[in-house]
Amino acid sequence: MVMGQPYKIKSYSILETIGKGTYAKVVRAFNEKTSSYVAIKIINRQEVQKMNMMRYLESEIRLLQILSHSSLPKIHEIIYTEKEIFIVMEYFPNGNMAEIPDSRIYFTYKERFEIVLKIAECLNYLHERSISHRDIKPENIVFDVANNPILIDFGLSIENHESETSTFCGSPTYMAPEIITNKHYDSKKADIWAFAVTVHFFMSNELPFDYSSEAKFLNDIRKGKLVINNKCSGDLKNLLDRCFNLNPEQRPTIKQIVESLESMRVDRINSHLPQLNEITSRKLNRSKIDKNAMFFVNNHNRYRLRKIQSM
Repeated sequence: MVMGQPYKIKSYSILETIGKGTYAKVVRAFNEKTSSYVAIKIINRQEVQKMNMMRYLESEIRLLQILSHSSLPKIHEIIYTEKEIFIVMEYFPNGNMAEIPDSRIYFTYKERFEIVLKIAECLNYLHERSISHRDIKPENIVFDVANNPILIDFGLSIENHESETSTFCGSPTYMAPEIITNKHYDSKKADIWAFAVTVHFFMSNELPFDYSSEAKFLNDIRKGKLVINNKCSGDLKNLLDRCFNLNPEQRPTIKQIVESLESMRVDRINSHLPQLNEITSRKLNRSKIDKNAMFFVNNHNRYRLRKIQSM
């Protein structure tokens, strides 16, 4: 049984839990009608109501139904019961971006760059429709059977034509400074910051911050003294530096980022690609990550929503 439900729901045989959030689980299931595997997000209605998250859940369901992009998950069906909501979607067997450093999946620099471009194009698709994701991070980027990136988890997303909000949400490592300092912020500009941190992690296997203490990290952000150590190189480093601007108004838009990445791709085709060992073949320094970053990666769930304010 999963969250009080039987082993089977309609034609889906639930096999195992593959993810867990604050008010939901994601399970792998087998669809007996199509003889294929699916992922099912099982949402506990009571927990959602306790956390006053119903409007976010309703927004997530609506967005998943209306959005259509190659880097967004495809929804097969939504099943409503008295206690749970089952969102049946594609199953992505190759894990998420946060697992790449420890996995057997191998990406060349060119492949990683193309993945970054696809994510940027997906985010541009959202921003063009006045939708902010608000929780971009490696754990929320999964890979399909062909290793194409898919941006998931729209539980904190909003559709807001003004895009300014004051809701504290996301994961600390990837939160824009203006969120942590409790300011009204442009959610699209906050997405740009989170995108840049995610790209840096994917391209270098490291976070762009060298902090051994969560308290020190957050305190430096609040004081405007955050130290950023961008370990990427060349044009990509320059682009990420622009995204890491502490003044959100000076960050590029996602459309500008896509244009810059496309320009870099053309330049590389006309010159040469860097060798993998320039950046991406470096093994993950587990001791360093454990000391400086894993408290962010492993404990992000308790920071997903510290306070809710009306928007």
